[in-house]
Amino acid sequence: MDRIRFVWELLSAKGDAAFYPDSARPELVNLVTGSPQRALEIGCHKGAMGAALKAKFPTLHYTGVEINPETATIAAERLDTVVSEDLHTLDTDAHPAFGQKFDMLLLADVLEHLYDPWKMLLKTGSLLTPDAKVYASVPNVRNYWLISELIKGNWTYQPAGLLDVTHIRFFTLRECQRMFAETGYIIEKVVSVRDPRVQFDGNFKQPVTLMDQWFALHDVDPQIATELATLQFLFVLSRPRATAQA
Repeated sequence: MDRIRFVWELLSAKGDAAFYPDSARPELVNLVTGSPQRALEIGCHKGAMGAALKAKFPTLHYTGVEINPETATIAAERLDTVVSEDLHTLDTDAHPAFGQKFDMLLLADVLEHLYDPWKMLLKTGSLLTPDAKVYASVPNVRNYWLISELIKGNWTYQPAGLLDVTHIRFFTLRECQRMFAETGYIIEKVVSVRDPRVQFDGNFKQPVTLMDQWFALHDVDPQIATELATLQFLFVLSRPRATAQA
């Protein structure tokens, strides 16, 4: 592969997803409870998180969907089933990997990479059992560091992170809540993953003003401070029984 000079060249480089870290995502794995039997992960990359979950739940059957054929080949050595296709266009009714419904769905930093994450959530919802749990992570664009950079005139894309060059959609916590509600999911838990670049802690008893060299934010309460200090949000979701059975 030719040397990449500019970050935007990753968009056309063959196998660009291979540059992402092969992470087991312990922050998401630790949220999974119960005794899941059939898991589906969209964008399973090289299968590290699936391998960690299979180690945690030895009877778990794990299916990954990975559009990149190079990383899908690696994931196939770790998971029970890997489908190397685009789920948007995949006929899940005809494909044998989706013959049984799943009681766990993993969406680890994948929704922001999709042109139509709403359609994806609707489609994956139809593949779930009524009692299924969904574990998702979404980068937070209402981030104090990112706001500061934007006001300075910087919206500089990177190989990974909040400004990953392959991100198509950008979400705040409120817009995540709206997206999940509109596509038929119930939020059971939200976890904030702290951004180490944001140094205030939000431990104050009344709203405050946050001062930056370039701007000031007034009437910031502890909840807003938490959101501003968040790198990404982790969600535990479920489906309303009537929706899940439809």
